[in-house]
Amino acid sequence: MVFRKDAQPPEEIQQAPPAILEAPDDVLDAVAAILRALAKHVATSPGAVAKLDGWARHILLLVPPPVQRESHHPGERDWAGLRRDTVRHIRDEGTASARAIGDLQEALWGVVEGLSEALFADAAADSQALGSLVKLREATQGTSDELKRAALEAAAELRTLIENRSARHRELALALGQRVDTLRGELDEARREASLDGLTQLANRTVLDHELERAVHMHRLTQEPHALLIADVDGFKSVNDTFGHVAGDDTLRAISDTLVVSFPRRSDLVCRLGGDEFAVILREASVVDAERLAVRFVEAIRRLEIGSTGGSIRVSVSVGVAAVTVIDDAASWLARADAALYDAKSAGRDRVSVAEEPFAERDAA
Repeated sequence: MVFRKDAQPPEEIQQAPPAILEAPDDVLDAVAAILRALAKHVATSPGAVAKLDGWARHILLLVPPPVQRESHHPGERDWAGLRRDTVRHIRDEGTASARAIGDLQEALWGVVEGLSEALFADAAADSQALGSLVKLREATQGTSDELKRAALEAAAELRTLIENRSARHRELALALGQRVDTLRGELDEARREASLDGLTQLANRTVLDHELERAVHMHRLTQEPHALLIADVDGFKSVNDTFGHVAGDDTLRAISDTLVVSFPRRSDLVCRLGGDEFAVILREASVVDAERLAVRFVEAIRRLEIGSTGGSIRVSVSVGVAAVTVIDDAASWLARADAALYDAKSAGRDRVSVAEEPFAERDAA
């Protein structure tokens, strides 16, 4: 995601002595880069990703921080809130990671215990078998009747041991199979949940980053057209402020449902970037088709009416569209779509804007 630092601090801050002026742009860029790295590589929940993304936007754009404090003044960067929230996030992620590792250790320990019990039981059976063989060897020194009796007893004992061992092995194999299936299921479920946004059940930012890379490489190989859409809800903060966060969540779910209906192909990837931003990768679609579908989505959102306890909620969205080019990588493609979204916002919102092709691409044409 490309952020812009065009938001200006309040006049009283602009007139402040140099010693208390805000940090220079390179420091703001560094802080935002750290926050985005935490969101991409450390955060394990969609909420944490959205919050870190919100802090990065706050630092660069001076939009309201994701966590409001009474002592924070609008138009100022909430460094204290950022420090407190980031420390809490790192601590919570460490706790979650430790808990996940503990769960895996517990599952694997169950497998170890099962094997240990089996080996112990086999050792006891081996000891019994050895005792039967010792008795049989001693009987060879006696009469034929004693030898016959000892042989029959040893055979019976060994048959019982073999049957018991086979039964234990079957039970052990079944138990270990069940443990492994459970562990596999838990890992598959964790992997599936890690790829979904918890609120909307759309694919999350991690999936989007991965698929952007794949789409770029496929375009370079096949020259098939692909388009990227980024949609942002206009004035979404007012929904939360007026109707509450529960209604805000309902609104985001309704928008995500409309996205899925508007882009129904199996090859279309619909994602939630975080906060009130969504993205769609349209594979094998021209920029003309992408713009047409984006306009249809914008119009569908205009007709959308979300019920809440505070009344009916109506929203609009702005959409930026960018076609991938041979000189794009995932980051530049995303940046051009984001720039088009910014143009749509600047032009009055509730509309679609299409990114221009890079200069090198136009020159090649």
